[in-house]
This record gives sequence, C-alpha cells and structure tokens, in this order.
Amino acid sequence: LFLEAVCEENAEKALDRYQQIVDEHGRSPWADDALFRLYQYSYAVGAYRTARSYMAQLEKAYPQSPYAPKKAASPNASTAESKQYSVQVGAYSKEADATRQVNELKKKGYTAHVQSKTVKGKTVHAVWLGIFPEYSKAQAFAKKMKEQQGLDALVVRR
Repeated sequence: LFLEAVCEENAEKALDRYQQIVDEHGRSPWADDALFRLYQYSYAVGAYRTARSYMAQLEKAYPQSPYAPKKAASPNASTAESKQYSVQVGAYSKEADATRQVNELKKKGYTAHVQSKTVKGKTVHAVWLGIFPEYSKAQAFAKKMKEQQGLDALVVRR
C-alpha cells in the first residue's frame, strides 16, 4: 500500500492511501513515513494547521521515528549536540546528473537538494536529503533509504 502511494501520480489518491496506512495499519513500519508524507504535503500546499496536526500526531504516536522532531536542546548543551546532518545519496561530477536525481527524489516526496563542493580543483555535486538535528536520526533515515529506495546513503555534517 505504501509503495502504491509513493508511485501514485495523482497527489489526492496518494494522500488517501497514506491516510489509509495511518488509520488502518498504524503498527506498520511504514506508518510513520505515511504520516510524514501527509505532513509534507499539507505544509507544501500551505495548510499549516493541518501540517502541525500531522506533526503532533507523528510526535505522539511515533516518538522514535526519524521524522519526529526532538525537543530543543537546553541552552547549556554543547555545540556538538547542535550540529545538523543530512543524508547523502549520490555524488556526481556533472551537476545535471545530480539535479536529475534530486528531481526524481522530489517526485517521490523527499526534500532533496544539490550540495556542490570543490576539492583540489574538482567540483563534486552531492545529493543531500533532509536536515536532521541528531546523527542518530540521520542514520535511521539513511537506513530507510537503503531499504526502501535501494540507495547507498551516508550521513554528512551540514
């Protein structure tokens, strides 16, 4: 059912399938993903109250999910704890190739972008997904990307 929702070209039909997963298969390993997709869509179309509602539901029902936000660190927390991470799923010498992968991932509902870096005169265009406040959250998401999408993924510091 989750795969059907991900592959569905009609957003409204995909939303119905994601909602069905949340409502009828709440113990499924895909339920938190489905709920996060509902949140992403609502936020993207400007339905911020609905998006907040989905995020609150995600936080309550799936507190260990890599999509569930963590509470803000105390002001005395070390700077190492406040680092942010992303998940790298590709690296290309041609920016067009990286952009192509970003567009494919965006069609699947992921937040992706190209991060270019020049090292020793050579530019590499990496494809990064998400922003995670903790390494462990990024690592869990990288594992899901490997399992769900078959992508080799590694955690990178932003």
